Amino acid sequence: MVTEFIGNGTTYKDKATGMWRSEVRFLDENGKKHKKVFSARTSEESAQRAQAFRNQADPNSHYEDKVSAYFMFYIQNRLRLTNGDKSYMRIIATFRNQIEPVLGEIKMKDVTSETVQKLITDLYSKGYSESTLSKVRNLIRGAFRYFSDNGGRCRYKDGLVILPSKCKEDKSPVFFNHDEIVTLNTYLRENLEKLRYYPALLILMNTGMRVGELAALKWENIDYENNILNVTSSASQASVDENGNFTHKIKNKDPKTKSGKRKILINQNTMAALNYLKERDSYLNSEYVVCTNHGKQVYQGSFNKAFHTLLEETGIEKDGRCGVHTCRHSFATELVNQKMDIEAVSYILGHSDTRTTINVYLHDKENRSLAALRNCEYLSA
Repeated sequence: MVTEFIGNGTTYKDKATGMWRSEVRFLDENGKKHKKVFSARTSEESAQRAQAFRNQADPNSHYEDKVSAYFMFYIQNRLRLTNGDKSYMRIIATFRNQIEPVLGEIKMKDVTSETVQKLITDLYSKGYSESTLSKVRNLIRGAFRYFSDNGGRCRYKDGLVILPSKCKEDKSPVFFNHDEIVTLNTYLRENLEKLRYYPALLILMNTGMRVGELAALKWENIDYENNILNVTSSASQASVDENGNFTHKIKNKDPKTKSGKRKILINQNTMAALNYLKERDSYLNSEYVVCTNHGKQVYQGSFNKAFHTLLEETGIEKDGRCGVHTCRHSFATELVNQKMDIEAVSYILGHSDTRTTINVYLHDKENRSLAALRNCEYLSA
């Protein structure tokens, strides 16, 4: 039994045979020294075999780990370094909800491609989206690749796992048309006092701000002299501490992209909402433009509740993924329909690349293309 390794081992080429050899030296439970030699045709292969032995023999290695323990080790020590709080939490959710219940108690070395394929197929039969299936497979692929790169041997082969063939989901955003926008703006402006967060919805409808950006907006960000609203940060209603644990305290951070820091012109509707909020909440002395009735920062779910109440009261019905973010989609779509320059729209929305604006908000590409061709025929006639 290995109790301690001696040094990091050596790899060399045997001139007599042309084979590469990697040596591993260690002590057993009696303190006796031992040496194992692993031969292969390449230095990389011999070194991998030696490392695999070290991983299996090392009492502190992860070779005998179950999926539940190793995936969390991988997520916390590898993925945490390259993902923000929201992405990290989504990765945890994918593991906890879709992977761990099925694979959690199986040892990493015993997971097979067949087991993973069955997991994917079962999730598909339960109606999970293509996006979710892809996230599951990618997380499993990354964890086992990390396991193998660190000397672990397993039966899982990623190339044998496929996603079920299915039609692409329609991921185009839901948005309000021009008449619906007019209806919503009119109703909100006339009923600012009806719900605490109706003024917030009016601001969202007329600025295209992300919900987190509004939640982090402070009075110091409002330039009344120049009618400018300065977006400088965004609020996240859940974050992760240094130990990888979730905390549901609101945390302000930089916007989603570098372009997220921007200036937005305050129109009449936005100014009406700001003036109402400043007067209504003056006694709270809150630094935030939109705050709770105790002057605290608002959790974003409160905006969504007010949004759905608004739809009920105005009688506007929408299918699909309709939520408070629809205010942003609708604002952007209206700017595009009003023929605003796409680079200007991209700046107002805080997109880092105009291609994002084009892909998301130029909805009716077929009709636009046909119209453009007809114009060309007319000009050339």
